[in-house]
Amino acid sequence: MKAMFNILCLVLSTIQCQKQSVVDSQPAPKEVKLGKPTEINQSEAAKKWLTRAIDQYFQQELPEMKPITTAKYYEYKTDATNVGMDRDGSLTEKQFRDKWKESFNTDQAGIGEGFLISGQDWSKIEVQKCELQSHNQNKYFFDVILNDPGFKEKYSRTIVVEDTGNGFLIADILE
Repeated sequence: MKAMFNILCLVLSTIQCQKQSVVDSQPAPKEVKLGKPTEINQSEAAKKWLTRAIDQYFQQELPEMKPITTAKYYEYKTDATNVGMDRDGSLTEKQFRDKWKESFNTDQAGIGEGFLISGQDWSKIEVQKCELQSHNQNKYFFDVILNDPGFKEKYSRTIVVEDTGNGFLIADILE
């Protein structure tokens, strides 16, 4: 019985050594370099943040753009939405363009339109596409298509996401 146990141990240790040598003899996978890892990770993080922020925004009953935008873009888009309205502080189109021409492309402001989409009503907004176009310094430019299957509408936007150091915020939307 003792001899049988010794033979079994010998066989098992031989098999284990063979498995070990097979594993050790495989070459290590080559590292693929696609750019600085931090750039790739940050752009992917910005994309995930943007997709989640849009989804959450449209799930709210009374959505607020302020928590997901820079203060400057919030003021700009509020002005753009209120152009020509009979409200305190609303601007004429000329006043709007003069005020913001140095900071934003006012031709793509979505004057008189809502945030992210031109419609005031929607059924269910889905992010159909969100692809990184480019980035520079701390800004990421995404080609985004928002789909509203209930109203059969698609909204194509270039959305600029800024890495503030404390997270991401929408810094501009070209409509």
